[in-house]
Amino acid sequence: MKKVSLLTIVFLVIVSANKAFSQKSQLQIARNSIGKLQVAINNKKDNKAQLDILGEGVKAAEAAQNDRKTKKWPETWAIKAYLSSYISILEGDEGNSDRFYGLALDAIDSAKRLDKFLDNARLIEASTYNINIKKQNKANNAFKNNDFTTAYNLLKEVSDFFPKDTSLAINTALSAQNIRAFDNALIYFKRAKENGAKDPAIYQTLSRLYTSKFEHENAVKSLEDGIALNPFNVNLTNYYINLLL
Repeated sequence: MKKVSLLTIVFLVIVSANKAFSQKSQLQIARNSIGKLQVAINNKKDNKAQLDILGEGVKAAEAAQNDRKTKKWPETWAIKAYLSSYISILEGDEGNSDRFYGLALDAIDSAKRLDKFLDNARLIEASTYNINIKKQNKANNAFKNNDFTTAYNLLKEVSDFFPKDTSLAINTALSAQNIRAFDNALIYFKRAKENGAKDPAIYQTLSRLYTSKFEHENAVKSLEDGIALNPFNVNLTNYYINLLL
């Protein structure tokens, strides 16, 4: 499965005199941690250094969420979502990683609910991006452990988020096949095809799936499309001839 790189964002902190909170507030500490993280990434600091910064930021964000005033601010939750989602990717301990994954999901929901004017849209988008990377990692582990139901349920969400990624679409389709969800497998094999996948096995599998649904024309067309991309593939050609007989 294609590895998707982590999303990083530049976060500029501007504090004016009329802000309702001071430079030393917990929310400010959480906000500043995003800037520190960017500096650490630019300076190629290791995961431990980045996790230390992220941990400090999450701790401050949680203090802000427990404050009577700042708990109602969408920024509090958007920052917590971003920092927690990032930890869920970097953290090597699976239990801790999953814990921050859960925190990030809850924080994203709160941020979206409170952010009526979309002032924190970029942070929320970045958090959602990171969450999908984490879901992809969880799906990979589930697939390796033959837990194809979990793998499919996670991969379909990730593939829907990255619809142009043919590797994701193929792996989603394969997971669906393994749980005999053939209609769903068809959807994601088609997605892979429509986004430029050329592997002849995809076209042969599409043809078989259409044949099982008694959609002869689509079965033939899938093979013709596959042969056009793989004109010297003997298996496709033979399967095509047999289908026409």
